[in-house]
This record gives sequence, structure tokens and C-alpha cells, in this order.
Amino acid sequence: MSFYSSSDHLQQSHPNPSCEYCGKKCNSTNDLDFHKLNECNKITIPCALKDYGCSTSVVRAEIVDHYKTERHQSSIITFIRKILSKSINDQHGRGSTMDADTLHHTTMMSSDNVNKQLQEVCQTVDILADGVSTLNEDTQRLSHESLHINNAFDALIREFAILKLSIQEQSTYLDGLKPNQDILNEDVASSKQKLDDIQFVSYDGTLLWKITNFNSRMGENFLTRFILIKDNP
Repeated sequence: MSFYSSSDHLQQSHPNPSCEYCGKKCNSTNDLDFHKLNECNKITIPCALKDYGCSTSVVRAEIVDHYKTERHQSSIITFIRKILSKSINDQHGRGSTMDADTLHHTTMMSSDNVNKQLQEVCQTVDILADGVSTLNEDTQRLSHESLHINNAFDALIREFAILKLSIQEQSTYLDGLKPNQDILNEDVASSKQKLDDIQFVSYDGTLLWKITNFNSRMGENFLTRFILIKDNP
């Protein structure tokens, strides 16, 4: 059976294949292969630095977190060291092919340059190692701070919900008091009116009149009479 016929068989006998990792349905086996190779976030893939000590297989969706791990960072340092070591060895190999006179004149200079470069590389590796340690410490610290903030935020949400419920209950209680307060105000006004009526009730047949603002009216009356008397000759 040729490759073409095998492909036709897969297309005809196995339409819409599904990814066994995430369950996504694809239009063809080629699409499924492409999905597994580039898109599926639940498939487990090896680390790109597996040949340099980072042999951990990780789910693709967690690959960014894997890059931050101490093991992966150490593998990066190992990779850099091997690349630099290979470069230095290549320089020595090229130097061994020179003739004796050229090698004699350049030996001291090459040795000094190699030693200087090697020293710089070692310093760079040490800086990277310190950076990895600092990065891991910062990651742990940020993780703890994030957890603390999330817990505080959850507690704040719960307190806000309790406060909202309390405000609603208080509002309902005040709404219930308003009709009672209106009734009480009416009762007070009625009682005051009855008290005023009782004060001016006559029990011996004497007629009583209640004159409001008596002092003010007496003053106005006196002033009017005084003006009239003064105007008359």
C-alpha cells in the first residue's frame, strides 16, 4: 500500500480524529499531528536542554514555569560552559595546525587571551548562578505575597458581603419604623390638641375665648389708639 493510499485510508476510515491529550477534534490526521506538535497544551514534551541535565518532561502549558526552575537554570549554565569550552578547544585545534614559527610568536598572546576569556566566562557563569538563586528566592517571595494578597482579598469580599447584608437589614428596619413614627406624630398632635381644649373648658357657665398672640395684639391696639389720640386736635 502506497503512502498516498494510506493517507486516503486515514482520511476516509478515521474522519475527525480526536487528540488523546485534550480531546480536540481535528479535520484530518495531518491536522491532528500539527496540533500535537504545536498547539496542544496538555501534551507532555521533553525540555530542550535534556542533553544538558534538564531531563524533566513537562506539560506544554507549564513550560514557562519550568523555565524558572532551578534545574532548568542550572542546565542553561551547563550549556553555556560546554559551548565556551568547545570554542576554546577549537581555538587550540586551529593553533596546533600553525607552523612552528607562527605558533612560537603567537603562543604567549593566545594563552593570555584564552586565560582572559576563560576568566570572564567564569565570572559570567558565577553571576548567572547568583542570578538563578536570586530569581528563585524572588519567585518564592512573590508566590507567598500573592497568596497573602489573595487571602486578604477573599476576606475583604466576605466582609463586604456581610456589610452589604447588614445595610439592607438596617434599611428594611428603618422603612418599617417610618409608618410607626408617622402614627406616633399624629397621636402626639392629637393629644396636644386635646390638652389645649381641656385648658379652656368652662365648668361654671362662664364663656372663655382663646386669643392667640394676645400680647402682640394688645401692643398693636395700644399703638393705634395712641396715634389716633395724637392726631386729633
